[in-house]
Amino acid sequence: MSPFRSSLPGRIISASVAFALISGGLIAVLGLDPPRWLPFSLLIPIVGCFVGTVLSVASHSGTTLALAVLLPVLFWPYTLALMLITNSYRQYGWLLLGAGIVLAGMTALSGVVRVPERRVLTRESLA
Repeated sequence: MSPFRSSLPGRIISASVAFALISGGLIAVLGLDPPRWLPFSLLIPIVGCFVGTVLSVASHSGTTLALAVLLPVLFWPYTLALMLITNSYRQYGWLLLGAGIVLAGMTALSGVVRVPERRVLTRESLA
């Protein structure tokens, strides 16, 4: 079984979070109108994370449980921080933009770079 981060659901969720960070950073950096653009910046990642979580139920049940608990809990402070950055502290938009670009790059590389699977040594494999 492949690790979660290189599976399709893992890449969907990573791409959704990267989209949230990049779009939130662009709203602040470009000086766009937050009431008009924040719903798009938040709704598209919600749908992407939901789809990725549903797709991962059969293959990665433990990770799915952790995602189902942590994603809503972490989304609330991100929303509050994003509203604060886009309305008052626009200079921190570069931080969101940079974090989103790094995450998007890591997501793109997760499908290309393969880490070899660890083999568990048993008595039978040593004999």
